[in-house]
Amino acid sequence: MSRRTENPEGAPVWIEISARDLSGLHPFYCQLLDWQIETPNPQYGGYVNLLLHGERICGSMAHSEENMGEQSFWTTYFDTPDINATAEKVAAAGGTVIFPPQQVMELGWMLLFTDTTGAFLGAWQSNEHRGFAFVDEPGAPSWFELLTRDFQKSVAFYKDVFGWDINIASDTDEFRYAQALRNGEPICGIMDATKFLEPGTPDFWRFYLDVADVEAARQKVIELGGNAITEVETTPFGKMFLATDPKGAVFSLRQQ
Repeated sequence: MSRRTENPEGAPVWIEISARDLSGLHPFYCQLLDWQIETPNPQYGGYVNLLLHGERICGSMAHSEENMGEQSFWTTYFDTPDINATAEKVAAAGGTVIFPPQQVMELGWMLLFTDTTGAFLGAWQSNEHRGFAFVDEPGAPSWFELLTRDFQKSVAFYKDVFGWDINIASDTDEFRYAQALRNGEPICGIMDATKFLEPGTPDFWRFYLDVADVEAARQKVIELGGNAITEVETTPFGKMFLATDPKGAVFSLRQQ
């Protein structure tokens, strides 16, 4: 098992699905990725954790259609040692705090915000809840990247907020990509998506979940009521495709 024993500061640490009707989504993800449903704690207002190998891998919460619409969506949270300082840095760097720092009982502290180009994300200061337990194995997250129309502005924002070191992996009009580094190791990426983000689609954080057989996983997405947006593509980083769940949330599956 690829267990995560510590969270690099500023790295993705948790993912969370939000939808009006969670009951229809839990079976989809559990059957697709062999996740299990943790018995919810009523103290957390209906929040439900999903498990891999019996340990937490992501969270899920219901939202009202009036406030957030019918479509489901994923939120990525990034590790911070000081949630209040991160909120101040978000505002100073030109982002917008949506949900100010709040303690989640004994688990930790959370913050929700948008960056300077409108991408939605969260920060998490852990206490008892350390984040997802596994990485880089079937059913677990393996990579995160921001798709943005303003590459330079996004790079500057995240350097200011999370203190990332930045490696420009490619800087051409055909492919412009930065890697965020912590202690010299890549923790996530920023991609110039100007040429392929559809009009009206905001900048967003995309993540990849690993699977053992990507072709079989693509077929299963369809069988379970989701949508395979792309064909399986073979890249230097593995075979992957883009999908949505039955409620419209976007995610990617990858076979390394």
